[in-house]
Amino acid sequence: MMMANRDKNQKVKTSRNDDISSYRPFGPQWMDSVVQETLLPDTPWQEVQQKINEALAKRIEAEIYKGNTGEKREALYRVLGPQFVKKYLSQYPYDPEILSPSNIPLQQRRVFEQEMESWLYDQIQEVAKEVGCERRRDGDYSQNASPEMKAFIDHTYQVINTALDRHLFLQEKKEELQTRVNTAEKEVGQMLNNLGGFGVNLPGGLTLPGMRTENLDDKSTATPGTVAFTRASKRRDRHVLSHNDVPPNSWSPASENLGRALAAILRREPHRLSEVCEKLSGKQLPGNLRQYLWTEVLFKSDKSLLSKEGNIEKILRNRFAKKVSMGKIDLKIEKATLTPIHGLIWNAIVEMFNNVPSMQAYQKREAMKENANALNVMYTYNRSYEPYLIQWLFPIQLTYADRLPTEEKPYELAMYLDLLMVNLFPKWPEVFAIAERTMNRLKIQDTFLQDHLEECALKNIDLDPKQFLVQLIHIEKDKALALGRATPGSEHSIKLSKELLADPVIFVRKWIGEGFVGVLDGQAVLYLWDQLFMNGWNQEVIEDFCFALLLLLKDAFLQANDYHQMKEVFLLQPARLYTADIQRAYQHLRTGGSPTEIPGLNRYKPLGRLFTPESSAVPSPVSSAPKSKPPTRDIPKRFSPGALTDVEPGELRPIGLKNFRMTLVLLNKQSVSDPNERLSTPEQWRKDQLYAIATFDPSQVKVAVSVYFGLVRLQTIQSHSKPKSFTPKDDDVQIPKVNTKVIYVQFPEEETIFYNLDPSAFHGARGQHSHPFAVIKISYQIPAGRTGQGQSIPLGWVRVPLYELKAGEDTGRQSKISVTSTGTQVVKSPWVILGGNKKEKLLPGTAVETVLDQSTTYTDQDFLQEGSQIGFRVFDPQVERPTERPPTPAAEPVPPVQTPAVSPPQQPPPPPPKPPSPSPSDDYLPRLEGDPWIRQKPAAAVLPAATEPQEGFDLYIDGVRYIPDNATIIKVTGRLMNSGLKGLEDIAAFPVLGSSARSPQMKYRYPVTQQVLDNAVIILRVYTVDTDTKQLVVIGSCMLQPFIKSRGQQPKLNIGGIQLRVKSGLPDTSKPLTTQAMDPLPNIPGCSILVRLLPRNEEYQAVPDYKSGYYYSTQAEPYASEARILEHFVKDKKFPTTVTDAIHKLQIAESAATPQNLVTDDTKLSEWLTARLDKKHLPPKVPPKDLDLTRLVFYDISRGIDVQVQAAYGMETEGLYCNAFVRVAPGGEAIDLERTADGYGGEEKFLTKEHDYSSLQKSPRWLDMPTIIHPHMDVNSIILIQIFSLDAIYTPSPDGSGPGTVLGPDGEEAKLGVDSQKGWSAAPLFNGPYVMQGLHHLPLFEGTPSSEFLQMALTTPLTDTFKACLKDKTITLDKNYASLLVTTWDGHYDKEETIPLPRIDEYLSVDKPEKFTKTANNKKGKLMSELVLRTLDEETQKQGPNSQAYKTEEEFFHDAMSKTFYELMESALMNAGYGPL
Repeated sequence: MMMANRDKNQKVKTSRNDDISSYRPFGPQWMDSVVQETLLPDTPWQEVQQKINEALAKRIEAEIYKGNTGEKREALYRVLGPQFVKKYLSQYPYDPEILSPSNIPLQQRRVFEQEMESWLYDQIQEVAKEVGCERRRDGDYSQNASPEMKAFIDHTYQVINTALDRHLFLQEKKEELQTRVNTAEKEVGQMLNNLGGFGVNLPGGLTLPGMRTENLDDKSTATPGTVAFTRASKRRDRHVLSHNDVPPNSWSPASENLGRALAAILRREPHRLSEVCEKLSGKQLPGNLRQYLWTEVLFKSDKSLLSKEGNIEKILRNRFAKKVSMGKIDLKIEKATLTPIHGLIWNAIVEMFNNVPSMQAYQKREAMKENANALNVMYTYNRSYEPYLIQWLFPIQLTYADRLPTEEKPYELAMYLDLLMVNLFPKWPEVFAIAERTMNRLKIQDTFLQDHLEECALKNIDLDPKQFLVQLIHIEKDKALALGRATPGSEHSIKLSKELLADPVIFVRKWIGEGFVGVLDGQAVLYLWDQLFMNGWNQEVIEDFCFALLLLLKDAFLQANDYHQMKEVFLLQPARLYTADIQRAYQHLRTGGSPTEIPGLNRYKPLGRLFTPESSAVPSPVSSAPKSKPPTRDIPKRFSPGALTDVEPGELRPIGLKNFRMTLVLLNKQSVSDPNERLSTPEQWRKDQLYAIATFDPSQVKVAVSVYFGLVRLQTIQSHSKPKSFTPKDDDVQIPKVNTKVIYVQFPEEETIFYNLDPSAFHGARGQHSHPFAVIKISYQIPAGRTGQGQSIPLGWVRVPLYELKAGEDTGRQSKISVTSTGTQVVKSPWVILGGNKKEKLLPGTAVETVLDQSTTYTDQDFLQEGSQIGFRVFDPQVERPTERPPTPAAEPVPPVQTPAVSPPQQPPPPPPKPPSPSPSDDYLPRLEGDPWIRQKPAAAVLPAATEPQEGFDLYIDGVRYIPDNATIIKVTGRLMNSGLKGLEDIAAFPVLGSSARSPQMKYRYPVTQQVLDNAVIILRVYTVDTDTKQLVVIGSCMLQPFIKSRGQQPKLNIGGIQLRVKSGLPDTSKPLTTQAMDPLPNIPGCSILVRLLPRNEEYQAVPDYKSGYYYSTQAEPYASEARILEHFVKDKKFPTTVTDAIHKLQIAESAATPQNLVTDDTKLSEWLTARLDKKHLPPKVPPKDLDLTRLVFYDISRGIDVQVQAAYGMETEGLYCNAFVRVAPGGEAIDLERTADGYGGEEKFLTKEHDYSSLQKSPRWLDMPTIIHPHMDVNSIILIQIFSLDAIYTPSPDGSGPGTVLGPDGEEAKLGVDSQKGWSAAPLFNGPYVMQGLHHLPLFEGTPSSEFLQMALTTPLTDTFKACLKDKTITLDKNYASLLVTTWDGHYDKEETIPLPRIDEYLSVDKPEKFTKTANNKKGKLMSELVLRTLDEETQKQGPNSQAYKTEEEFFHDAMSKTFYELMESALMNAGYGPL
């Protein structure tokens, strides 16, 4: 009210004639008249206004000259308005010319005005409170309200009540008149029908309402009344439809008018939407208010647009329209409503409207066509269509039914459906979790009903499994598909049906998955969806409705005796419930009522029993006598053991596994397979596996560990070190049984550590079995030289728990609340690590992650036999620090060798070990557009027999795949090393001019006609001209061993095609040259060389097609980051198309040619390319530099930039709790750019919150995971980093069961003030068109960034800006030479897979760098852990930070302090005019 009155006051003052009759803030005439009446002279409002204005004027007088420049003062006058200034501030100078365009830029004037508006608003609120005239949300003005305010409130209520009564009376009369007209029209229409005039057109083409001009089914010849009768029969409920088949609404005209008034108020004051939702929660909305509220929630559901300036609705509509237009082009259609699947959609809609109870009453062709058009538009938009979308769209249709059926309406409905589907409606894993929680809750609250349902579910199962595939396939995919394929009635089908469909939870899933549209009446659906929209689609609301429906249907369920009858109750009876009863049951639950009272709220009592004994498919053995209901207890829903498994998971602590030692009892059958035989059939593959197991090599054992939370896999890490055999202790020795052998394998150097385990970021990390656990998989990689090499045999697996609920977490304790990085409160599970040494039995075969019962029976078909086990250690890496080891090169792999007698296709050599950056598992790497990487297809590599060293060989260089963005033209050079030969020519290969510039092809052969030594190696290097520096540089190198030697055999040629990964730099030449010497070198992402080694031949062998799968490509298999970069390369249209284009582009850049005189002769172009890549362009005796790794890939706004604040050094923050606030400050060219269509490029900011408590208070380290930002590219864009501190006192909770309290030093609420700002710095984001990647060591400055600095940084490099502002004394260095460490890297890279990031210290040149270094190296001071220790008792303090009591309280301290800090920081940002965090 206060805000509205403030606005009224401003509007009246700005009216030239002070004419209140022209003031119409709401729209409806009766509401505007109320406002106008309260503003009349001599009304109580004038006294309230006078009182506020006088107090406000005094406050302004006291502040008017305090720190305000002339511009700000004049801006304040401008905001107050001339009438206020003239009346209350006339004694002060007033000079409007100060803010005239000739004296100050318009943009700066607006900044001043906005600042003054914000300040003035705060002052008005404070003044109104001081004088007792503030608006009170609770409406209670009996205490501390001024007499003027009380009089104003009483007068306003009286005016509103009188105006509303008059308005409702007039509307009622209008409705009565319209009803009489409608009745007369119906009577005329019925008379004409009785006279045989059905469908008769009156003069002028007019058709009277009530006359059916077309039937639903064009082929039907139904008579009048047939349709209504049929629908009523199908519904079998209490509804009696009117002649025109319009179901009754659940609200009155008076409610509709009140809803229209509320909508008008909300349009005026949209910030009060949450207040309205809170007051109306549990009530059904009238139609117009529903339409407004749903629209607002849908438009605000896209969180990426909340901080966007401008009209969100317009942005969404434009974005949707653009994608639809693109979809029409892709589908090659003219109308978005006529897609290739429009027939499929229409048939599904006809069936749905015919069978679904809530939709039957609306079974008109217009409604069905509207639904079909919207779904076709949806398909054009994003190619998505599922039958359940028909039901999701239906409530939206009802809500917006009063809008005229224009051509735009299907697009609007489709847009609403997309917003609902993407942002609000629960994802399928969440649907399953809600259903599981509902049934768990029923089991606790009404065990008798739950047992009865389970009993019915197992009797007389007769069903169509495909009816429930949608509810199954997303969570139990293999079993669901198997059930769909099973022969109906077969033993296998019955078994699967019982396993999957006999659980009553499947019906609850169906309820939720269809949005309850499939089972409830239309008005009940609207009521339910009203509650969801008013509560932000909170999943607890859905759960409460499911639970309420189950209890309302309890009597019906208890009459069911078998599966068939139970199914009928689940699917048919909900539509017969009264909407008012559903409303009462839901409100009863939400207000904490006992669930035992809900069955009595169902007033639908059918005559007689629902089911007769004969109605079952098979006579039920259950007695017809009613069962006696056992006594039940009222157990709070959150106090059950099952409830603790249903809480929203929070981030789990990092966890590690190491010291893997396993005893493998392996099947030891003699193989009948020739090791040189090729894989052709499943039977042959089984023989190959047996042969591989029979010749088992322990060094080829692999371990993969996956961490799950419930059904969600969070992370998977595979082993990278080589395992070793070991001799067990006597007590652990296994005696082999018949046809088995025992292998003992250990991984002494393997440490598998999982960071950033946050299941809350995934859908589906909730449900009946939502516990964190690990699945450890043991596999065997078939070694090189054996059939099926490169294939993996799953040996065994085990599922082990990793965490447990904290000690003291019983069923009577609520889970704690924590704050996410977005400020959202979530329930966080208190999981602690189950550390220590473990020993588990291994299960044979492929892992089944969802199996809880790990009992199994070993068969003679399993490669792993009984007695197999694995030992390992689980540890906390934050307590037990990981071992730091340098990468250990593995033994050189031995490729296969073919004997001259047999010449099937030869397998190329296996790849050397991966570099330190991990490689993704097969199920992680997606299929990349354009197929930039192809796995080898053995059938495509038909090779001759391998030759020996004395026969020589031919080296073919066939091309280079995917050179970086900062490369131009290339050549490949190389040399045969350790050959024992002299006078060999160097390798020099040049690209084919017409081939791809990104992946140039080459036709080069290097013949070696003499015998070479066995240990010879080939080193290849790729040269280019750097696109930025125009210098001749080396992209990278690779190494190849031409001959390999198998055990006991002569060296053979490593025959075939190989894709070699290109590495940056050269190996250490002081050590023996082996292919493993390249492993420590960093990768050039995506870049590789295609080579072939073939026996000597005088004829040139043509280059194979890469996509044929000829090349052995495993070495170049993309890891996750590389896959993103390859995707960027494939989609990049700016890179030159051909080598010729690349030459021309370089010539123009170097002024060697102009666009008008480009050379097109291939011979001259080849000569220019050869000359440009010659080493004569290098200084004498100076080796070429390596290509800059930080500039390999252009910035892509969709990938963004990773930012990580790591540490601060030397701050005056002892005793304080500090965090870093980071925000993007766009450069001059980007500052006015709009967000992209995908929402990138807007305001971005974040706050650190994870601390290393072993760091110093004055030099804190932060452990937050990197944050990805997506700014527009501008070389002058920067990030501003501000350090804020909180001076607060933390007091542990008395019982130690949760976080304590945080108060300020004075015992009041903790606050952030001016003294909280401990310094700031900035870091650049871009280096030309690339991300500025590196570890930035930044000087810290005092206070906050000055306006001079911010203005200059828009157009000036950062270091220059630092120096200039220091010189001008507009910024000041920290007196202790404090500094910051901030890391940035390109968002294409994962943190573990970045290029080596350089340390950038140039910013410290603003002063003497050694001063900053000295401060950073000072290790004296108090630890962060002392902030926690000082809150504990003396005994615990003596135990130090390693005690369990400290660790527990540290987590509580962190939760309480980070939550307080976050809330204070967000409040400060909002007050400063920024959006929320």
